[in-house]
Amino acid sequence: YLCMLIVFRGPTFLCLKSLKKNHFIKLKPKRHRGQTGKKPYRCSVCEKIFIQKCNLDAHMRVHTGEKPYSCSICKKTYAQKGNRDTHMKLHTSEGSYSCTVCNETFVRMSNRDAHVKLVHAGEKPYSCTVCKTTFRLKSHLDEHMRTHTGEKPYSCTVCKKTFGHSGTLYYHMRIHTGEKPFSCSICKKAFAKSSYLTKHRRSHTGEKPYSCSLCSRVYAHSSLLRVHMRIHTGEKPYNCSVCEKSFRRGNKLTVHMRTHTGEKPYSCSACEKTFARPCSLKSHMRTHTEEKPYLCPTCGIGFGNSSGYKRHERTHTDEKPYSCLHCPKTFARNLDLHMSVHTEEKPHSCSVCAKTFTIKYYLDKHNKVHTGEEPHRCTVCEKTFTLKRYLDRHMSTHTGERLYSCSVCEKTFNLKHYLYKHEKVHTGEKPYSCPVCKKTFKESRGRDAHIQIHTGEKPYTCSVCEKIFKLKRYLEKHEKVHTGEKPYSCSVCKKTFTQSRSRANRIHFLLSVFDKL
Repeated sequence: YLCMLIVFRGPTFLCLKSLKKNHFIKLKPKRHRGQTGKKPYRCSVCEKIFIQKCNLDAHMRVHTGEKPYSCSICKKTYAQKGNRDTHMKLHTSEGSYSCTVCNETFVRMSNRDAHVKLVHAGEKPYSCTVCKTTFRLKSHLDEHMRTHTGEKPYSCTVCKKTFGHSGTLYYHMRIHTGEKPFSCSICKKAFAKSSYLTKHRRSHTGEKPYSCSLCSRVYAHSSLLRVHMRIHTGEKPYNCSVCEKSFRRGNKLTVHMRTHTGEKPYSCSACEKTFARPCSLKSHMRTHTEEKPYLCPTCGIGFGNSSGYKRHERTHTDEKPYSCLHCPKTFARNLDLHMSVHTEEKPHSCSVCAKTFTIKYYLDKHNKVHTGEEPHRCTVCEKTFTLKRYLDRHMSTHTGERLYSCSVCEKTFNLKHYLYKHEKVHTGEKPYSCPVCKKTFKESRGRDAHIQIHTGEKPYTCSVCEKIFKLKRYLEKHEKVHTGEKPYSCSVCKKTFTQSRSRANRIHFLLSVFDKL
């Protein structure tokens, strides 16, 4: 135990002889309070031990997030009375130490000096041993480490949800209390945090003060810029403990974990379909209401979600903000998908046939091969499809609409996907290569079909005669032998055929006959 009088007044405070005789005798009863046989007080959450109950009570506020002491001037709240009292000095003449750069005031000179050194000098002396991220303060490093350890010591007393930071718990409690003390002066919308209000105001002003130094993309919030920078650096600090897949954002990891747990907490009140993410439910609900709140000002097309609208917007601006680190190509979206061309990574595998895919969307699409699910129905002819984009493509056969044109030869297409495919005729691009013989292909499905020459794989089986096929379209063509379906008819003689190629040959044959007459 060290006497604070000695620390501040120095050894001349008392002669050593009288110090030993008088000073320590006076402090002795207080000094040995914890050694009287009285049981110490233990925290039920983290098991930290305290000699006095009042210290334990003060410590428990770390876990509960309670901040009962508020500043009478600015209403800022604190967990400890001493911290509130220190803060109050900022409003009086006692807060006399001000920063010469930003004019922020401090109660203590040491705090002011630390502020100048860490904030304005840019020094970040504390480094994470896992991902090497640096921090100005040790407390910030300690908080950051919880993203790696998964530690969440702060729990909500209402819903038992746990948090890594006491501040997060404090603001979470406002979900239960409904408290939203910060309101927008323009639209009167209220927020639980002042930072949320600051961000919201930029939706009115259009301000985007944070810009990327590599691609000049601008953002309204610094957090969005930090996440964006990871596209350029390749940093993915959030790791799945089950499959070791990594993510740039913590919320992406949370959603990903539901692929392992199967949790889908958000359900549709109309059709009882469940979703892993609230935004997915919100977008799905618009399939029932047919609401399309996002309208393109250029062509008037409506979209059910903002991400779809933003992707579409780039078809008019030709903006391609995402650049590949391995080649000079730039993209309007799906940079991760392109990167798999270089890495050949296919982290998503089918649980039925073990086929692997670069993104989960392709796996979900493939799974319908096994389930036979076709949830998307044409309102004109009642034909059903496994994917909505297949339905959209089919609908253009009824409308005849062709929105996408080639800038080289002006050929038009009903789908942008077909335009991308066609453009490779002019560029000669073949980005997909066979890992066995290095043959290159314009499309991934051409490469995948080719690989089956090497593997001999034939994953598609006829349910009637059990004949197997390399490609699904070969199976569908074969099944017409059993069903007798002949969907293609000759425009001249109305004879029907199982395959479109047979129809073309028939027309060609008839025309050649007519030419001879």
